Amino acid sequence: MLSGPITATLFERGAFDASDRYAVATALAAFSIGLPAYVLVKALAPGFFGRYDTMTPVKISVVSLVINVVFALILMRVFGHFGIALATSLSAWINAGALAVVLFRRGHFRLDPRLIHRFPRIILATVIMMGTLGIARWVVDSIVGPVFGANGAAAGPEFMRVIILAFLITTGVIVFVLSAIAIGAAEKSDLDQLRRSTAVSNKESTTP
Repeated sequence: MLSGPITATLFERGAFDASDRYAVATALAAFSIGLPAYVLVKALAPGFFGRYDTMTPVKISVVSLVINVVFALILMRVFGHFGIALATSLSAWINAGALAVVLFRRGHFRLDPRLIHRFPRIILATVIMMGTLGIARWVVDSIVGPVFGANGAAAGPEFMRVIILAFLITTGVIVFVLSAIAIGAAEKSDLDQLRRSTAVSNKESTTP
């Protein structure tokens, strides 16, 4: 939803024009598809390392790398650079899925009942956030024009881009949190625990 605004705000100036913004934004959107998979790989790999099995994750990673190359060669013929980025995301999901399946078959991985209960609600909260951001983008474009550029047009003033991008990100976070709490994807106690954990981490990082 925000790949275009983020790219326009961070990079669109000087020789980096609207066509470059579009190319980078589409690649960023493709990479974002694999973001949950990258996190899952980091979370699942210790399930092997903690049992002194370092070879299985390596083997799966090598297979995923080969799949990545194959997908990239196929998809780039159809989608160009977007296909290369998409291939990386798809191979990341294959990597995460393979790790989860192996751990499950070995009896080392089970889905938490709370996750099964909350996951559809998390998806719904995400959809609500995306819809709200889409409406917010439309309102912004209607009031102040295409600040982040549209249809090949250059982006607007840099200070305006920064302000509106901050507004959109803040809106997305607030809407997601409120939606998650309202539909049962999260509880206030989860937020309290997150704040406490963050406070402890910050305190430890500043302690000499």
